[in-house]
Amino acid sequence: MKPDSPETAKDMEFLNADPLYIKRCNMQECFRARLTPKPWRWGMRTTTIRYPWESDRERELYQSWRQEYMKLSGDFATCNYMGEYGKRFTNEVVAELLKVHDQLTKANMNLPLA
Repeated sequence: MKPDSPETAKDMEFLNADPLYIKRCNMQECFRARLTPKPWRWGMRTTTIRYPWESDRERELYQSWRQEYMKLSGDFATCNYMGEYGKRFTNEVVAELLKVHDQLTKANMNLPLA
């Protein structure tokens, strides 16, 4: 599958994919997915601090933000399992990848999305 192919566009439309996700897939020419909740979706501020830290104070501020994020993000999922379409995968590598994805995104936990 190519992210910018007409066939992929039809599949994305059928799956009711997020228009921004479709746009990013086309721009980046790859399929990407976020595994962790977006903090602004539950009202938490984002951080502008990026690695490498410019000072110990910056590192401390980031670590404080991250600790709060880790505590609060546990109440949210990044993905909700809705069902299967087509044939079930029998490839062990793909099955393991899906298992890891579902665990990291909390797809089967019936949590609010963020």
